[in-house]
Amino acid sequence: MTNNITNIAFNSEIPPPVALCCWKHHLNYIIAELDCIRKDNNGIESINNIFNSIGGTLLDMYTGELSPTAIALELLNHPEMCRNATPDSFRDWIGMHGKDYRCLSISDGSRWAIRFGNYEGRFVHIHPGRKSEHTFRFRAANLKCAMAYRVLFGWSETNYSPSMLNRARELAKLPPLGGNINSIGIEKVLRFLCVKKH
Repeated sequence: MTNNITNIAFNSEIPPPVALCCWKHHLNYIIAELDCIRKDNNGIESINNIFNSIGGTLLDMYTGELSPTAIALELLNHPEMCRNATPDSFRDWIGMHGKDYRCLSISDGSRWAIRFGNYEGRFVHIHPGRKSEHTFRFRAANLKCAMAYRVLFGWSETNYSPSMLNRARELAKLPPLGGNINSIGIEKVLRFLCVKKH
């Protein structure tokens, strides 16, 4: 069954038939969009819609310089993809070896997992490959907390005190630090999720 893309995580500017959840998988996209949210008077309210769109447990984030559109176009123009450009041929190619995905590399050395997507007009669902160049792995809850932290405290703040992290966790509707919940993973994402001054 085909669904419409209503999930805010999908970037509608990416050329069809590709679907990429930029809020989960593209670092520079997140930084640029969070910067807009930080400047918006309703930023705190709008961030909650984004948090609701970030599902999954473990995710992989692309940290390279290629834009979401550039990534999509490179994958669409890959020889393997050109030979499997219709939904039916693409689905057959994906499942040819008994798996539900394929991996392709692009010009910057990053590797992308490609699956069949059940979204209207977007049957090529992509995300960064595990342990690929220009990627890191993290927990979805840590990304939400790091995003909330940057909205609350800005890009350059590095005082990751428990009280500040718990304010971010509260905004992200996550339980406070303590017990099995520590700040190590959040701080790892925060070190990536920053704007460096030159």
